[in-house]
Amino acid sequence: MSIKTYPLTQSQLGIFLEWSADPSIIRYNLPFVAKFDRNVDAEKLKKAFQALVKERPILRNVFIIDENGEPRQYPDPSLSLEVPIRKMGEKELEDYVENGFVRPFSPLGRELLVRVEIALTEEHTYLLADFHHSIVDGISCAPNLTQMDLPALYDGKSLEKEAYSIYDYAVDEQTQLSSQRYADAKEYYREKLSDVDFADFGNATLDPWGRNIRCSSYIDADTVDEWCAANGTQCNLLFMAAFSYVLSLMCREEKIAYYTINHGRTDRKLRTAYGMFVKSVPIVSTVDGKARVIDFIKGFRSELFNTIRNGAYPFNHLCRDLHKTPTVEFGFQGLKIQETITLSDGVGEVRQLTQGRTKSNMSCVIYYSEGRYEIRLRSSDAINSMESLETVSRALKAAVENMMADPEAALSTISLMGDGERRRVEAMHTTCQAEVPVKLFHEPIERNAVLIPDRTALIAKDKTLTFKELNEEA
Repeated sequence: MSIKTYPLTQSQLGIFLEWSADPSIIRYNLPFVAKFDRNVDAEKLKKAFQALVKERPILRNVFIIDENGEPRQYPDPSLSLEVPIRKMGEKELEDYVENGFVRPFSPLGRELLVRVEIALTEEHTYLLADFHHSIVDGISCAPNLTQMDLPALYDGKSLEKEAYSIYDYAVDEQTQLSSQRYADAKEYYREKLSDVDFADFGNATLDPWGRNIRCSSYIDADTVDEWCAANGTQCNLLFMAAFSYVLSLMCREEKIAYYTINHGRTDRKLRTAYGMFVKSVPIVSTVDGKARVIDFIKGFRSELFNTIRNGAYPFNHLCRDLHKTPTVEFGFQGLKIQETITLSDGVGEVRQLTQGRTKSNMSCVIYYSEGRYEIRLRSSDAINSMESLETVSRALKAAVENMMADPEAALSTISLMGDGERRRVEAMHTTCQAEVPVKLFHEPIERNAVLIPDRTALIAKDKTLTFKELNEEA
C-alpha cells in the first residue's frame, strides 16, 4: 500500500534543513516540566497524552526524503506514545530534568517527535514533556494542547477532528509558490531590501556556538496599556519602535533591518490546528530623528500590515534569493506566559526548560507576565557578553519609558538613559568655576631649562638636545 506524503511547510523546511545538517542540536526542542500534587492521577495523565497523539496526526509525523531528494512528511498511524512512569526522589528528579531528559530527536528516524514521561516523588506528580519545533509551535502547545485538549482527555472526553490540518496547509502553500501573489511579494521585498542589510549586533566569531545567556527588564503593563489606548496605538508597535530606535543607535545606522515573527494563523481555519505555522518576516525601519515619537510608533502599523499582505513570499526564499543573513530578531508575544496546567484533579506549575547551546546573535522577545511586560534578551555567549545584553536591556526599557513620557518630542531627543542612570550623570555635574592658567608652548621648556637643564628634551634624527640646549637654540 502506497503512503500519501505531503510537502513541508516553508516554516518547517528551514528547521528541518538545519536539524538534518546537525542532528545533535536541541535548539528546536520545546521542553517543559509541570509539577502537580499527588492528587493528579499518573495513569489518567498517561492515557490522556496517548490519546492526544492518536487524535492529532502531526504528533505522529515522520519525515522522509523522496526519490527526487526532496523532504516530505506524513502521519504514521502505526506509531504510538510510550509514557514511562517512574518513582524517584526530588533531587534525583531535578538532576534528570536538568541533565538527562532533554535530548536530540532524529530527523529521519521512525520515532515520535514527542517525548513524555511522568515522575512520582513522595509529594508530587511531575509531567515532563518535549516536542520538536518542526511539528508544533507555541499556540499548538498553549492554549491548544495544555489548556484545552489535555484537560479534556484527562477527564475521558473526546476531541473533535481537525477540520483543516497542517498537511492541508502545506499543500495549499506549495501551490501558492507559483502564484502571482508570490511574484508580486518577491518584487516588493527585492525593492525594499535593495539598499540595506540585516543589522548585526555582537562580535564576529568563527565558532558562534555558545551557552544560551539571557537577561530581562520589566515595565508595568497597566501603564503601557493605558498609554497606548490614550494615544491611539498598540503595545507591540511601541515596543517595536523602541527596539528599532535602540538598534539604530547602537549599530550607528539610520536605516536598519531585522526580522520579527508572527503566529502565521491569520486564517481562522488554523486557530486550533496543531503544527508549526510561525513565520519570520523582515522589518525595515528608517529612524528619522526629526520625526515625532508618536508618528514613528504608529508607522509600524503599515510595516506589519505589509508583511501580512506579502506573506506569500517565504522568508527563507527571501534570504536565499537576496543573499541576506538575518541575525537579530524581535518578537512580541503579548500573551501571558503559561505558568499553570489546570486539570480536574489539580493545578500544575509549568517551567520551561533551557535548550542547550545556541548560535543566536540577539533575540528580543516581549512577554506579558504577572502584570508586567518582560523585555527578554537572549544570545550566545560566544557572540555577546552578559554585560552587553544588560546594556541593551536597560536601553530598551529607557526608550519605552522616555517615548511614553514625551510622545510629541522629536525622536532624536529620546534618551536611552533611565532615571537611575540620569541621576548618576547629573551627580557628576558641578557649577564650580576656576581660572585655567594658559601656558604657551615655549614656557614649560624655559621652566625645565632652569629646573632640569641636563635632562634630555629632544631626540632628533641627527642629534639629541637637553632642555638647556633646546632653550638656547630656540
